[in-house]
Amino acid sequence: MLNTCVTRFLAAMLTFLGAASATIAGVPDAFELPKGAPTRILIVLPDAVPPKALAETRIERRLQGVLEVLDRARFAELRKLEQTQRIRASARALAGADRLWDVWFSNDEHSLRVKIHRGPDGAVFAERGDDPDAPVWLHADRLRAFERPLPAFRGDFDPLASPVRPGQTADLPLPYTPGRFTLDARTLSERLYGGKRTRVAAVSRDIGRERLIVRPPAGYGPAQPAGLVVWVDPTDRGPPPPVLHAVCDELNLVAIGAANNGNGRPFVDRMQLVLDAAATALARFLIDPDRVFLVCFSGGGRISSMMIACFPDLFAGAVPSGGLNHSRPARTADGKTWPKTYERPRGPRLAQLRTRRVAPITGPDDFNYEQMLAYAKGWEQDRVPFLFFDVPGMGHTMPPPTVMAEALRWVDEPWRERRAAEYEDRMREIDAMLQRAEGRPLAPRERQRLVEMADETPWTEPARRALDAANTR
Repeated sequence: MLNTCVTRFLAAMLTFLGAASATIAGVPDAFELPKGAPTRILIVLPDAVPPKALAETRIERRLQGVLEVLDRARFAELRKLEQTQRIRASARALAGADRLWDVWFSNDEHSLRVKIHRGPDGAVFAERGDDPDAPVWLHADRLRAFERPLPAFRGDFDPLASPVRPGQTADLPLPYTPGRFTLDARTLSERLYGGKRTRVAAVSRDIGRERLIVRPPAGYGPAQPAGLVVWVDPTDRGPPPPVLHAVCDELNLVAIGAANNGNGRPFVDRMQLVLDAAATALARFLIDPDRVFLVCFSGGGRISSMMIACFPDLFAGAVPSGGLNHSRPARTADGKTWPKTYERPRGPRLAQLRTRRVAPITGPDDFNYEQMLAYAKGWEQDRVPFLFFDVPGMGHTMPPPTVMAEALRWVDEPWRERRAAEYEDRMREIDAMLQRAEGRPLAPRERQRLVEMADETPWTEPARRALDAANTR
């Protein structure tokens, strides 16, 4: 009797699984040509036509629509993305998916395009051009690691093609780009709660129903990468406030915010929208991914302080105004206590956090003042670069523009100093090389070094100078 019940149960489960997902058998791997090994493997923009002749530098190849040329090691990484169980993605999972990029394989006889998608729930899958009705699941974590070196910008380098005019604040047209991280139970445990299980509800995400509002700086143009400020509003309005406009113009920072992302929304949903807003801005504007900051007020300030601690690999600094959180309880001399709101990061993530800058802003008339002072001690004990702006007479209001500008300049300062040194070194090296080669053509090794320099600091004046020298000498 028991054996009969077990048999019926297993049969029912197999029937269910077969109808729901159907393990693939007898079809090629997702990343395999119909015949023969590929001799050329390119990561290209969706629907980009692979060029017959590849440009020499990554900058020029990006203008051809090519994000990366895969060598043998990277091809091995690509093949490891595929789920070992070879499970087909369901039709439901495909609905509303964002197409990230394509893989183009070719040899003398065959070519194949494989489209890579990320669904609104964070699931990722590959769709072969010769079998579009059978997308195959991929490992989301491995895909995140694989695509990290790829350029995030998917837009047009024509300044007139910017989705919003420089210096103006406007809604960013759909579609939006889901962030690489989805705040499901696993990610919440790993990033916010030190690996512990949590009863906090996972994200409720429908990015197609969101509304992002963006302001490119007045001088924005794809000739020079900008930085990015992600604004988190305590209200449901969402646009980057006027207090940011002048300093964003000064520092060449795109600012983006989200409507309907105020204090009344679950904090996990608010954090997810920050991740998605950042990913969307990086895809639509030419932005240096090492220069993405969080600038927020009140409850948004609490969100920003949690996110810089839990995602220091995505954000370079934070300016939380009128609100602050920390991973240790905060206590004051008169006995007031506020609980911790997340677990302190450990290992490499803590080491990375200690390279980020955090600059809270408040004043003695702010009802969060004592709490922010108490939480500030924890940040200082964690040895995070920290500058507390205590503004006389400031209440629970937006900070004065001069203070906001000073805080954001301080947070951005390491990047500016590092880039200035890099640019100066490159220009000095180019000048010295051209002096040595005066009156003669460049040697192959000299020209190769110019190409390398153009790739080391793309879309900058040193890169343009190096390319001009390599192409004219």
